[in-house]
Amino acid sequence: MSSSNPPSNFIPSARAMQVAHLLKDLRPAGMSQAAAGRAMGWSTAKVGHIETCRNGISVTDTARLLDLYGVAPEIRDKVLRLAGEVDQIDWWAEFSGVFNGPYVALEDVSERISEWAPQVIPGLLQTPEYAQALRTEVNEESPPSSWVRARISRQLVLTRADTPPVQFHAVIGEAALRSGIGGPEVMRGQFTRLLLDAKRANVVIQVLPTGSGGHPGMTGSFSILAFGEQRPDKVFVDSAAGDIYVENQHQVDLSKLAFSRITRMALSPEESAAFIEKFIK
Repeated sequence: MSSSNPPSNFIPSARAMQVAHLLKDLRPAGMSQAAAGRAMGWSTAKVGHIETCRNGISVTDTARLLDLYGVAPEIRDKVLRLAGEVDQIDWWAEFSGVFNGPYVALEDVSERISEWAPQVIPGLLQTPEYAQALRTEVNEESPPSSWVRARISRQLVLTRADTPPVQFHAVIGEAALRSGIGGPEVMRGQFTRLLLDAKRANVVIQVLPTGSGGHPGMTGSFSILAFGEQRPDKVFVDSAAGDIYVENQHQVDLSKLAFSRITRMALSPEESAAFIEKFIK
């Protein structure tokens, strides 16, 4: 599995990620990272880190790279404008002590997110009570209020009005519905929340019942983040060993096929809503 793991304490801005992707995309097909590095007086690793947004880049160096790549003036101006805005504060900066890694920034600029959640309700659909109970029961410690606020703030991607909201497709395993996190009242509130979210035009919720047979999601949860023409799709895996970001196109395509098969095996959105309603009664 091919992956890249940015430093755990680094959360790039949305503009920084756009600049990184554009610089990668604008590097001529016949020019390797090593060749670009030699021309700039840099190491190959530095070019790679700039293109994956592990390292920032100044406006001056951005201009030098664009000149090296022979970029047309109108595109050059756009990239330089973005490069000059990379330090503008994004909403998640307030929660820098809560979020680790760039996932929240990637989520914020995604057009579509597809998530397979076999054991836990997806974060974008969690109630505050469920989120707090989950953290308490898993980590055996009560989370600070800032942690809960940060988790819930993520959900604004589903309802934002300034830019189109994320199209979110979640397939939830029956085990997540039966987990009993926080007790009956917390779970009842969570079920009600799922039914309300399922009515949103940009949200699709399906349930995969226990006993549905073998499927590619049995190895664990994953999310597919699609960015449209902005950048290639990525797969995110939240593992015990740390966050994994899969960028290899073949692996991404395999994950898409896996999610497609899981959705076909799951109950339809209408059947899923009826299935969830049974847990409220």
